[in-house]
Amino acid sequence: MQQSRSSEQLDLDELLTVSKEPRRYEFIILQHPEIARATSPSEKDRRVVDPPCILQLKIYDSRGNLDDNAMRSPFWVVQAMLEGPHQMPFQLLQGQLASSASYVAAGWAHDAGCYFVFSDLTITKPGLYHLKFVLTTVRPLPARPDELPVLGEAHAKAIRAYPQREFPGTAASSDLAKSLADHKVSISIKLVDNRNPSNRT
Repeated sequence: MQQSRSSEQLDLDELLTVSKEPRRYEFIILQHPEIARATSPSEKDRRVVDPPCILQLKIYDSRGNLDDNAMRSPFWVVQAMLEGPHQMPFQLLQGQLASSASYVAAGWAHDAGCYFVFSDLTITKPGLYHLKFVLTTVRPLPARPDELPVLGEAHAKAIRAYPQREFPGTAASSDLAKSLADHKVSISIKLVDNRNPSNRT
């Protein structure tokens, strides 16, 4: 987890105090994925969903104030999954399906806060899909010590996975992605836009 102050200065047991409950969790998709090239698990040339999905977590205390300490907790985790009218086969979505929290200081294109990045997702079959992201924690909350609750869900816009010959290519990275990468968040950066609009429908 990226932090603007050293972990030695943070008392993890004090980041989430019961006195600030009930907290409100605002879970936002800042950058939606748009396209993918369908890639079977056996292919060596994996193509990831583009652009990478970027989410932000904002936490408000019982008085409605942003709880910066809570957002510094390293125990927030987001799980990615495909959703549809019927249960999606698990193998349709491959790659790194979970993202841990990165707390970063403010940058030239992002605010200080808690972010999650999904830059290693692939879809194995052409089609139109939706991604769902579920926020939880790997450490029980003080107010709910006996459970690991689901704290929020976010639903991405539709994403189309193309067959190899129809894939229109990827876009250059956004300013948001570049700004987070400048603050050591693990996200691949593309400087060139190589999309072919004629292939997109």
